Amino acid sequence: MKSIQVVLAAYAADGTLDGPSFAEVLVNQDFLDRVQRIVQVCKDHGLTEARVSAFPEWGPGDIDGDLRLQCPELVVLPGGSFWFTDSPKDGGRIESRACDVLSMRSNFDSADDGDVVILNGDQGLQAVYEQASAR
Repeated sequence: MKSIQVVLAAYAADGTLDGPSFAEVLVNQDFLDRVQRIVQVCKDHGLTEARVSAFPEWGPGDIDGDLRLQCPELVVLPGGSFWFTDSPKDGGRIESRACDVLSMRSNFDSADDGDVVILNGDQGLQAVYEQASAR
């Protein structure tokens, strides 16, 4: 089954802690189908959002261990936007930048199996990711 690694920009949502620079998630057909099903549930039930347990690898380094993350979630909106979030043990919140299921599918369709895709071609994010991956 085809899969790619997608790298999303990430940050500390409340600005009170040093957050991650990126979130890396394995994207395959099952992931895309899951997000689309959650979008449909939101629409069918008039939900403003749905949250399910899911987590990316936060980086660089072992930031997830340093923050002692405890509540990994995938947040999905009825319009197709989604992002990842988590809560460090000592308070605060981290998030990935939001993306859209249609653009994620487009990136997936145009990539080859095993590719690493930096979402939105963000050159700064690519440099941070490559530096972290080289260690």
